[in-house]
Amino acid sequence: MMRIKDILQVIEQLAPPALQEDFDNAGLQAGDATREATGALLCIDVTENV
Repeated sequence: MMRIKDILQVIEQLAPPALQEDFDNAGLQAGDATREATGALLCIDVTENV
């Protein structure tokens, strides 16, 4: 079973939190990182289409 925190760890290896800017809303914004992951949505660059 994969948990949300497991996905976050992989993402943070690719994009370390230390590289974020003050205005970036990085990381888990809502929810419980210990819950089982049932899906994921990742947006690198927000556009009208997203």
